[in-house]
Amino acid sequence: PEIGKSLCRVRRQNGNLGGYRTDILVENISKTEMAALVCKRCQGILRKACFSATSGEHFCKCCKNLLEQAQPNGQVRKIIHSLKSSCPLYDRGCEGIGKLGKCAKHLNICEYVYEQCELGCEIVLPRHELKIHMREHCVKREITCEYCDQYFKVCDMGYHMTQCDKIPLTRELGCDTVMCRENMAQHLENSCRVEEGM
Repeated sequence: PEIGKSLCRVRRQNGNLGGYRTDILVENISKTEMAALVCKRCQGILRKACFSATSGEHFCKCCKNLLEQAQPNGQVRKIIHSLKSSCPLYDRGCEGIGKLGKCAKHLNICEYVYEQCELGCEIVLPRHELKIHMREHCVKREITCEYCDQYFKVCDMGYHMTQCDKIPLTRELGCDTVMCRENMAQHLENSCRVEEGM
C-alpha cells in the first residue's frame, strides 16, 4: 500500500501529492468555507496553496499548470495549517489528532505508516508491526548458533547447522559417543574401539 493514497485524493503524474483528504478534518467547516479551501483540480484540501490571478482560483502547488503564473497564498496556507485534523492513516488505526500543518511531522513518527523491512527481506508492514517482525520473525534477522556462539541470519542457519564444528554428533554404529563435529573424525580415527571389537 502506498502512503500517498492515504494522504491525498490524487497522485499527480509527476509523483507529487495532490491536496489533503477532506475526510481527515475533525472540526466542522461550512460548505462555503470548505469550497474556498479545496483545490479545483484534485478536489483535496489545498496543499501549499497557490492563487492564480489569471483564473482566479486556488490550487495546490503541485496541481498548477507549469505555464500558469501563480503566487503562494500565505494567508490561506495559515488557515489550512491551523485546521484540526485526524491522522491521514486513521483508517489503519492511528488515533493521532493535531493541526493539519503538523501532518507531515506526525507521519515521520506515525506507527501506521508502511515501510520496508530494513533487514533486507523486502516485506512491507506498518511501523508498529515492522518492529516485531524484525525482532521475532524476519528470516534476515541474526540469531546466535547455540553451539558455536557465532551470529547467522535465520535463513542461513539451516546450512550452518550442517557445517558447524561445535554441534554435537553421536557415533551411531556402536560406541554411542557424543562429541562435537570437529573432534569426531579424530575419535573415529584414533580412539573409537567399536571397529577393533568387530
